This record gives sequence, C-alpha cells and structure tokens, in this order.
Amino acid sequence: MKVFNTTGVCVPEKHYMVDLESRLVQIKAMVDAGKYFTINRARQFGKTTMLVALAKYLENDYLVLRLDFQDMSNADFATEGDFVQSLARILMDAKEFEGASVPQESMDAFKAINAQDAD
Repeated sequence: MKVFNTTGVCVPEKHYMVDLESRLVQIKAMVDAGKYFTINRARQFGKTTMLVALAKYLENDYLVLRLDFQDMSNADFATEGDFVQSLARILMDAKEFEGASVPQESMDAFKAINAQDAD
C-alpha cells in the first residue's frame, strides 16, 4: 500500500508521487545536447527525488556521478588549485567509477593532480 512521503527521497513503488517521465525526457534532451540546467526549489519540492530518478534514467547512456560539495571543507575552496585537487581526490574515490570504463588518461590526470598536493 502506498503512502504519502514528506521526508527524504520518494520511491515510486512505496509512495504517491507526481509522474516524472516528461521532466526526465526534457532534462535528458538537455544533457544529450551538452546544456547546463539547475534544479532549484524550496524544501520539500522533490529536488532529491528528481535527481535520484534522473540518475537512474541516465545510467544506461552515461556514467552518473553523485558528488556532494558539502563533503569538502572551506579550505578546499580557498583557491582554484585547492578546489581542483579536492575534486580530483573525490573523483578518484568515486564508487561509480568501479567497473566503469573510465579512460586511463583521466585516472592518470586525477593522480597527477593529487600528486601536486604532496609537493
């Protein structure tokens, strides 16, 4: 039996929710075209639910990475170089890369950027 969910991600099999299909099709068209988009609304409007649904919708065509910039410290944003090093470190640790065909030159670039941190 479905219920109304007022906290966290909505799961279509468990919760009553809006049909997201038309929005997912529109967003995928933007992604396919290399366009930028934002998802911004007030709290409890389904932003996280949309992003989770979008990741699932795109997973057959794209390598979808979930990054949370809240995991970075203020120091990671101090300079462009600090940010790039922190982002490279996060990408190297991304579980979504496991088993994915990430080009070796990309992984080598992440490692090289992180090696700069040791200098």
